[in-house]
Amino acid sequence: MKRVLCLFYYFPPSGGAGALRCSAIARELLPHGWQATVVAPEGGIYHMPGEDLLADVPPEVTVVRTGNLNLRRPLGLLRRLGIPNTTLDMVERAVLVPDAQWGWAPFALRAAGRLLQTGGFDALLTAGAPWTAHLMGRALARRHGIPWVAMFADEWSTAGWYRPATPFHRRLNRHLEGRVLAAASAVTTTTPTMRERLVAAHPALSARIGVVDNGYDARLFQGRSGRLPERFTLLYTGTLYRAVSPAVLLDALAALRGRARLRILGFAPAWFVSEIARKGLGDLVSVESPRPHAEAVQAMLESHVLVAALDARPSSAAVHPSKLFEYLRSGRRLLTFFPDGEAARLVEGFEGCARLRPGDREGAARVLAGWVGEWEAGGWPQAPLPRPGLEAFSRAAQAGRLAR
Repeated sequence: MKRVLCLFYYFPPSGGAGALRCSAIARELLPHGWQATVVAPEGGIYHMPGEDLLADVPPEVTVVRTGNLNLRRPLGLLRRLGIPNTTLDMVERAVLVPDAQWGWAPFALRAAGRLLQTGGFDALLTAGAPWTAHLMGRALARRHGIPWVAMFADEWSTAGWYRPATPFHRRLNRHLEGRVLAAASAVTTTTPTMRERLVAAHPALSARIGVVDNGYDARLFQGRSGRLPERFTLLYTGTLYRAVSPAVLLDALAALRGRARLRILGFAPAWFVSEIARKGLGDLVSVESPRPHAEAVQAMLESHVLVAALDARPSSAAVHPSKLFEYLRSGRRLLTFFPDGEAARLVEGFEGCARLRPGDREGAARVLAGWVGEWEAGGWPQAPLPRPGLEAFSRAAQAGRLAR
């Protein structure tokens, strides 16, 4: 059994997509001959709780917890003193480079360095974002002469949403990204488009960049079934943002006059809750607190339609939302609002998926009315839809690619 040392900022008891992915990697590498030791911050450092995910970390995986300095705390104090958010945002982007998580670096470097000094590790693995993890990986790999793989779960300098404080900061992040790519033994992205953008930014380093996608945990679906409720139910899981939300569905629900409802399992901002009240949809749209991951999967199986959304920014064309694979594996129909790109191509390849463009209210009303009518006429499939080929996106399959 080979041993890999992992620097994972997002790891249980934190929740969210990053923690799910990193904990699955640590677990699923075991059958492929790699035993992981994970260096992670102490406690939950993400707004999404994930205490339930600790049960999925097998005893063979050693987790070393470290301190973590929250560098955003001083900005919070300034906010309470009345400093405008726009000013504080500019200060954060100018000072906290490459990200606000470099307060973790002194603690993680010390812990990882001690572990590597003992010997017995065959490789180093870092997950970003945060990009601080990759900068630590570069320093540790150089110091200890160990092969190092850098996983890009998101885009760094190539992200369309990235707003540097100044042109200098844009060049600095591109430079830091290039140093990471040049030093790593191998680099992975989650989609081909993300890889293409990295290659375009750093063409001399293209041979080192491969693709290991997000995925779903097949164990969560084994022996699990769900009975569809009598009332036509749509489900959205995860955090809502102004640019990425199911708000486009509210008018469609209102037009159906109580024939369908929307459940949201996650965090909803105040503007969305106010919009529900303004449209008089309090009895049709429920905003419920996040559930343990297994309960969220069960809710997918007990819903007629699962809703996913991305905004229309160019960066969205490069991503596969992590929850999308669980949505597909549930076998329920999907109503998605995706721009042209990776996510749109993925869902268009499977049965029972309607893909609309972001903000398409007329399309949402048309598709939803048709589906509700189909359900009321008795033509809706009770059994999950088969989706051949989806097995390639299981966590186990993706861990096998990473192991290779």
